[in-house]
Amino acid sequence: MGMLNVDILDKLRTSLPPVFGRRYVEEITGGLIKMHTLANWDALGEGPETFKLANKVGYEKESFLKWLEPRIKQVREKDM
Repeated sequence: MGMLNVDILDKLRTSLPPVFGRRYVEEITGGLIKMHTLANWDALGEGPETFKLANKVGYEKESFLKWLEPRIKQVREKDM
């Protein structure tokens, strides 16, 4: 895991609440993961572990970060 990945995950680990809703993911990722994309991944079984509360989908912080970690890739500037 690159240093960038560690920095991103550490920042999220300190700023995320213990649980949060699917709608909040777009905000915490700066729009990199859209709510509807995450809903599609969840439907395909490719998203993070979820729970439901009053018909709302939620995520537990550590479970979400464990899912997110292998998806963060550091790219070289010329690859962008």
